[in-house]
Amino acid sequence: MAQSCVPCYERPRNFQWYWKSSDVKWEEYLDVENEIIEDAHNERHEYVDIDGGYTIDLKQQVQEKSNSHERWPIKRDQFDKHLTNVQLRKDRFSSPITISTQKTTTTTCSDQNMLGDDDLLKYWLNKGSLDDIYRDLENADNKKTISDLTQEASNGIIQEGISIGEAEKARWLARQLNNVKNYGENMQFGPNTIPSEIGKTLVNLYTRDTFWCKLINSVIRDLSTMTRKKVNTIGPFCVLLRSYINDQGDNPFPSIVYRGLTLTDEERKNFMKEEMRFTAFTSTSKNRTLAELLGNTLLIIDLNVKERRHGSLIKIGRDISMMSNFPEEEEYLIIPRSTFNFEKYEYDESKDLQKHIVYLKGSNENNLQVSLVNFDSLMGKHGRVLYNQKRT
Repeated sequence: MAQSCVPCYERPRNFQWYWKSSDVKWEEYLDVENEIIEDAHNERHEYVDIDGGYTIDLKQQVQEKSNSHERWPIKRDQFDKHLTNVQLRKDRFSSPITISTQKTTTTTCSDQNMLGDDDLLKYWLNKGSLDDIYRDLENADNKKTISDLTQEASNGIIQEGISIGEAEKARWLARQLNNVKNYGENMQFGPNTIPSEIGKTLVNLYTRDTFWCKLINSVIRDLSTMTRKKVNTIGPFCVLLRSYINDQGDNPFPSIVYRGLTLTDEERKNFMKEEMRFTAFTSTSKNRTLAELLGNTLLIIDLNVKERRHGSLIKIGRDISMMSNFPEEEEYLIIPRSTFNFEKYEYDESKDLQKHIVYLKGSNENNLQVSLVNFDSLMGKHGRVLYNQKRT
C-alpha cells in the first residue's frame, strides 16, 4: 500500500524534510507540509506544490517560488525511530481557555420552522453546542450516513483552507478523511456509532499543527464569528469528533490532568469561581512535569467524578495520545461545554516552580450533557416551550 493511502494515525514519523533559508541554517518543513512532500517523494513525483506559491522540485532537490527566480536547496533526513516532541506545544496546551460562569436564561421558542437562521444561532448560544445547531440546520431529518458527514467534513476543510490561502494543507487533511469515509457507508449517524478508522483519523487531524484545530476552537470560543457558512464547514467535523470522543468503550481514563496557562491575577479569579464551563475543545496533558513548563498558572483537574445514581465515572473527554501525531504530549481532550467546580488555590513558592496552582474538579452536571440534542424534543405539544437553564 502506498504511504499516502495508509491511515494518517499509522503513518511513520521517522523522516524530516528541510529547506535552506541561508548559507548556514536548515529550516524544518512543519507537520503537514512535511507529509505532502514525503507523499510526493514516495510516489516518485517530480514536482509538488505547497502553500505560499512554492513548488518543490524533487528531482533537482530545490524549492522554487512562483514568478520568481529564487531557489532554495532542500534535503530529507531518515531516522531510525519516530521523531518526538520533547515538550508540549505552547499554542495548543497553553493558549487562553474561554470559560463561562453560571447564569440563568429563560427562552421562549415557537415553531422551529418560524425561526430564522439568526434565531437558531442565538439558540445555540443559549442551549446547545455547534453539534446541536448543525443537526437542527443541516441534518434535522437525520438521514445522513456517517460517510455523508465525513465527506461534508472533508469539503469543509477544503473550503476553509482555500479561503485563508492554505489550500494544499487543506487538501491533504481532506484526503485523509476521504481515504476512510467508506467505513461509514450505510451507517446512520447516532451516538457511539463512529467507526474507529474514521474516529482515529478525526483525532489525528485535530492534533496536527495546522489552521484547522485553531479555526474550530476560535469559532466555538467566540460566537460572534459564527455564521451559517461556518456551521456548514466546521459543523460536520465537530459533530463526528465529539461523538467519537464521547464513545469511551473500555478506553483508559486518567484521574488527573493538567494545563499550564499564563494568567493575570484578575484572569485567574475567573477560574476560582464556584462553577465554570469550558466552552471549546480543551487540550490537557496527563504529564504534570510537561504542563508545569508552560505559563505562570497550573490547572490541576480532577476527573474522578461519579454519577450519583449508578456510581459510574462521568467521562467528559478522552485520552487521545495514541491517536495523536504527537503521542508524547500524553493528551487528554476535554469536550466543549464541560463544567468544573473550583476546589482550592495555592501558590508554590519552591525555587524550581514558583507557580500559581488552581485545583478544579469535574461537575456532576456533566452527566446531564447530551451530546446530540434533538431540537424537536424541546418543543411542547403546541410547538412552544419555556425552559430555564445554565448558559455559557
